[in-house]
Amino acid sequence: MNPDKPEKDVYTFDPTEWLDREIGSQGGAATVEKRSRTSSRGSREANTGNTSRRQLIREVWRAHEGQVVDGESPRTGAVEQFAGQIRADEQLLGLIVEMVAQHLGRVYRHKLEQTASNPADWTLSDHNKANLPVVIQSVFEAACADGFDVWRGLDALLFAQVVALGLDLMEQELGVEATRALSEAERHQHLGAYLESGRIELFEHRIEYVMRIYAPELARFVIDSLDLRDASVERLERLLGIRPLDSGAILPSSRRKAPRELITVMLTHGHLTVMSNAHYHAVREALYKNTFREVEGSPWPTAALARGGALGQAQLRPPLADEQPILPTQDLERLARMMWQQREELSDLDADVLDALSAMWLHQAKSVQDRAVADVDALLAMRGIKPKMSGTGRRGGYEPEQRAEIMRALAHVQSLWLNMAELEVYEQDGNGRRQRPTKKTIQSRPFIITDRLGQLRMDGFMDVEQFIFRPGEVFAHFLMGPGHQTALLSAKALKYDRIRQMWEKRLARYLSWQWHTKARSGEYVCVYRASTLLDAIGVQVDLRRPSQTRDHLERTLDRLQSDEVIAAWQYDRWDEETTIRRGWAHEWSQTTILIEPPDVVKEQYQRLERRDTRHQQPALPEGLAARIKRRRTELRQTQLQAAEALEISQAHFSKLERGRATESSLTQATLRKLREWLGPPPS
Repeated sequence: MNPDKPEKDVYTFDPTEWLDREIGSQGGAATVEKRSRTSSRGSREANTGNTSRRQLIREVWRAHEGQVVDGESPRTGAVEQFAGQIRADEQLLGLIVEMVAQHLGRVYRHKLEQTASNPADWTLSDHNKANLPVVIQSVFEAACADGFDVWRGLDALLFAQVVALGLDLMEQELGVEATRALSEAERHQHLGAYLESGRIELFEHRIEYVMRIYAPELARFVIDSLDLRDASVERLERLLGIRPLDSGAILPSSRRKAPRELITVMLTHGHLTVMSNAHYHAVREALYKNTFREVEGSPWPTAALARGGALGQAQLRPPLADEQPILPTQDLERLARMMWQQREELSDLDADVLDALSAMWLHQAKSVQDRAVADVDALLAMRGIKPKMSGTGRRGGYEPEQRAEIMRALAHVQSLWLNMAELEVYEQDGNGRRQRPTKKTIQSRPFIITDRLGQLRMDGFMDVEQFIFRPGEVFAHFLMGPGHQTALLSAKALKYDRIRQMWEKRLARYLSWQWHTKARSGEYVCVYRASTLLDAIGVQVDLRRPSQTRDHLERTLDRLQSDEVIAAWQYDRWDEETTIRRGWAHEWSQTTILIEPPDVVKEQYQRLERRDTRHQQPALPEGLAARIKRRRTELRQTQLQAAEALEISQAHFSKLERGRATESSLTQATLRKLREWLGPPPS
């Protein structure tokens, strides 16, 4: 790469230019394979420092032979030996060193320019790459210690290529139908024979190509782990060999935690931080309500998105359609059938996975260009599913069916294509200040999975264990920066059963979004019509048995209160005598219900409250406001309950507790009740 080439973000590593130069934008695999035949074969075999490609291929096969033991897939000693050989491959390491060095050089030049030094005094040389093999190995070792095996992805990828090429050879020699009729043992026998014969040269060329393709991903992982955005010039100089390498300079002071550790550190008093703009909730609602329908002029299931200032559509459209916008009619019909089948599978689980991805990315990423690591088992744990116990009482892990269910939901999310016609986007001026919102048309996926890591089976499919993902453009505008919009979502929302506790799950999501939208007014206790809450759940009043609908909603709110998803709820104005009249169901659906969020939500959003200094009244003494809040906490009352005791509105009590109301706003009778309720002042 040319370090002088200007880029939009100097800290973002893009391997496109390197791939174009090394592989050729037109030549593809054939270019690499041809180059391998003419120049690489002799040097690979002659250089004892490099792993023999033929030996590597055989080790790939041996590493996966018979690895399924008692229904599990442990990492065998053969796989460990194979991973060690990959680490020792000087050719692969050299490619990674070259890419990391050039990226470090570009960042270093940028830092020098920021400090008004002369960047022309420094040029990248081989001397600056001397420390990088140690740096790269340290990054990989730290990742493995955190439970993220960067080598397993290459292990699985090489194995997949060996199996795929072997099946191609079988189909050429035996025919397609005969190959498909082979048993697993027979396929195993044929592939083993290829690897011990002259055919192994074909596998050499394929492995060479895969190694060159995978090298940029390993380089990207190293660069992401080094976290250069806040790196000092001194640390960059140590990484580049300008100064002696210090082990403390290799990794940033705070490394990302392993995916399974994220579950506990992501929680804020039992809540997750997720996106909370209008179109995000619209997408989430389209998934769990399954509002995808047939529309004229499109073969894909389509749902209208209209929430707040967002207006657009969501489609179930396969990622292949992005790469090939013009598909043959036969392929288009086949893919459309697949999407309509996915449409039939949509459920609350898809919305849960969308929220989990949002929370994981927000916790790990520092900029919209960053990618996050997700663990399939961590997603299951976030849903409250416990691993199966083994016969000896130890953790036996999750069932394959449970992991497969998560992967289906991930496939549904990855199939989403968002077309937002009117999207308010906040941008920054040259000084980093937030500008007025502008409406734009943006199309993208919600989240994009870039890498999958796991175990390959003999049928060529992968049992995915971890994956790396990033947000698409539609969501990226609201995850960070001047227009970011996030909310606290109770972790219970993901744990509620999607069938037996569907009402609780859906109301928890809806209220989370609503509390964030009301935050600027400071009035957290929101008033909802019963029909609005039912619409958020996706049900209507059963006019034949309205009592059942009413009882179900009240039980749902009681459960949310007992689980501390909400602090309290009560009817605003409702006369129980109404139920003796005919046709009372309509009156009940129009009645209003007060719902109060938990304290953790109110405290989180206090910084968002609008401060109108022009008409703001002098606040109550800080000591009195603090006494009110302390007394309410001592009595274990919600704001609704405390307001009832004082016979004032909850909104007025909230202002008293936050020091935003004056004593003159209270009547003498209310002041007496307040003093009685507070009790004697502390000594």
